[in-house]
Amino acid sequence: MAATGPEQRFRRVLHVAAAVLFLGISAAVATQTTSNAQGCALAGKVPVVPRKTAGSAKGNYEGKGQVELAKPDPAASVVWMTGSFAPLNPATAKPAVLAQEGLQFRPALLVVQVGTPVSFPNRDPIYHNVVSYSAAKKFDLGRYKPGDEPAPLVFDKPGTIPLRCEVHDHMLGSIVVVESPHFTKTDAEGNFRLDGLPAGSHTFRVWLGPKESFERTVELKPGETVTVDWTKPA
Repeated sequence: MAATGPEQRFRRVLHVAAAVLFLGISAAVATQTTSNAQGCALAGKVPVVPRKTAGSAKGNYEGKGQVELAKPDPAASVVWMTGSFAPLNPATAKPAVLAQEGLQFRPALLVVQVGTPVSFPNRDPIYHNVVSYSAAKKFDLGRYKPGDEPAPLVFDKPGTIPLRCEVHDHMLGSIVVVESPHFTKTDAEGNFRLDGLPAGSHTFRVWLGPKESFERTVELKPGETVTVDWTKPA
């Protein structure tokens, strides 16, 4: 039996609705695919600046002879994309870890985004006490025994936080707190790579040490990796 007038109109409405839904889903998939395909990368090299990552351990202090002194981490630099970014929510952010191990800070250089909690576990068989006198984050964890881990501290301001151990004055470390989620550390030769970057013109800051840094602006194109050599003056 042929469809009546009202039935025909109802079927046309269903067909139109189905078509609109299909086109909407297709557009959403296409947009997501394009967005994923537009990820950019920046790779390159920055100057290697020798700096002190540990002092002398020849002093007569607690721990000498009780634990083997490990070599400090090699010096590294930090590269990150500048811009306006929302800080992490400390309640949901995964804590970073900066341990005391082998009478050294591990890692000697930690980079985190603003809002990141950081824990300081003691993995040595002796007491430690991590302190900072930095304006960006001043704290004193107090002496704590082997195996203890004080409650994580939230680093809520950008800046560089030099670290020391109140018990072992040769132990030196740094936490660099940045506003950006796009950051990385270099290797000992100054090489770095940043993936998953948005396309466009962006400024990157290079931290070589507490008193030395510089910026460079780079044009990133969708799906491409830009290689730079920042070991030479701009």
